Amino acid sequence: MPILGSIELVQGAVLVSGTVALVLATLSGGHARVRLVTDHLQGLPRRLLASAARIASVSLFAALALGSIWLAADLWNGHERSEVVGVPWRVLRLVANAGFLACALIALKQIMIGRPRP
Repeated sequence: MPILGSIELVQGAVLVSGTVALVLATLSGGHARVRLVTDHLQGLPRRLLASAARIASVSLFAALALGSIWLAADLWNGHERSEVVGVPWRVLRLVANAGFLACALIALKQIMIGRPRP
């Protein structure tokens, strides 16, 4: 028996849980990495590639945050809601924006304090 609005509620739950998981993975340094090349390097080249990867992570999170904030600002006065249940999309956009910003700041802090990746 279908429950009206269940898809909309699950979409919101997935966004919130995915955002929390992204922030926790950034905190723990647990994002997926491919070490096919770096495992064969030693010394300076390995450290340079690790630094480049950290900078790329910060850049990705910052770009996602800026783009998401831009969309949220553009659609803020649209008062968008889901069709069946009326889930306010602007609140979920705030959650996503906060998550992207948190990930960018966490990754930047990890670069600044020189925390090695596991």
